[in-house]
Amino acid sequence: MRVLKQLVMLFFGGIVLLMFVGCAIKPVMSTFYGQEQLVNQDVVGKLIIVEGAEAWRSPSDGYNKSTRNLHVLQNAADATLNEGYTYFAFARPHEISTIYTSIMINTAEEFIDQCTASSVAILTIGNERCGFIGGTTTMASAIFAFREQPKTFLVYNAREVKNYLIQHDKYREDGYVKVDKVKYRTQRQVGDITSLLYHK
Repeated sequence: MRVLKQLVMLFFGGIVLLMFVGCAIKPVMSTFYGQEQLVNQDVVGKLIIVEGAEAWRSPSDGYNKSTRNLHVLQNAADATLNEGYTYFAFARPHEISTIYTSIMINTAEEFIDQCTASSVAILTIGNERCGFIGGTTTMASAIFAFREQPKTFLVYNAREVKNYLIQHDKYREDGYVKVDKVKYRTQRQVGDITSLLYHK
């Protein structure tokens, strides 16, 4: 009986540990890839790789994907501001790129509506939105950060995104760690970075 009790305690302890494992993962940000360049023959921008992570490992897949994707947006805005820029646009995932597609999402409110799943969606079906796919606890994206607002494609105003997240209690204190180069897993999520560098 005593051994059974210990096994049960170990089992539930393992479950709790798995639920909170997402908290231990710190997303990364890198400006290592290339110099400032003319983007889409419009305005000079800087390529930045940025990750987001789940808030904590919930039993709800919808909640996990929602907090992870929203963290990508937050870290994209923070990276833009911290590097001295004002605006940003997603380059990867391609599905959410206003630079290379006709998508019309460029505010935090629109991003939340279109790119985050419902927290009550326990199953994984329907939770992979805006190109943010996979069951990983972190998700990488590539953004271009700009000092000037482009004329030919939509961009996010980084300060407005950050203020919106703060005002609506969606801003998290766990941001990112700046690194020189991202790991292979992160780069694989973003895809072929060389196609973004000096892309006309």
